[in-house]
Amino acid sequence: MTLKIKHSTGSIKNIHFLRIPTGEDLVSSIFALCEHAKINTAVLVSCVGSLKKATFQWSKYSPETLRKSVRTDPFILDGPIELLSAQGLVGIDTETQEPINHFHVTLCDQEGKTYGGHITMGGNIVHSTMDVVLLEIDKINLRTTYDPSVELKLIEGFND
Repeated sequence: MTLKIKHSTGSIKNIHFLRIPTGEDLVSSIFALCEHAKINTAVLVSCVGSLKKATFQWSKYSPETLRKSVRTDPFILDGPIELLSAQGLVGIDTETQEPINHFHVTLCDQEGKTYGGHITMGGNIVHSTMDVVLLEIDKINLRTTYDPSVELKLIEGFND
């Protein structure tokens, strides 16, 4: 059997707890911590709190692409909003030095309607507070590479 997955092995270096105060941007604050603590690769394992507004995207059907889907334009949801959960990857692309953010989020609006998707860079302002837990990963670096089979830049983990 041929293994089609890409695989890298690392270990947990540190566990970071971050409380983001009212008025701050969620994703920008996570990247500020990464810059301050010199974190290149981390896994977002817990993120709960409230937002004044959320900006996110999701996939929708599109016959024009090979994968038959595209991301929606960013959707802005005004709050207050409960951020029920978020998980994903955060890091710095080792080749371009650009931030990498791949967070999936579940949100609940004032009427109890739930939403989900990819949270965007910027436009996610904390309402009361936001509690975040990151697992810093050692010996795995990230980069984005274009995959023509899905017509997307994808995150790739690799060992030094």
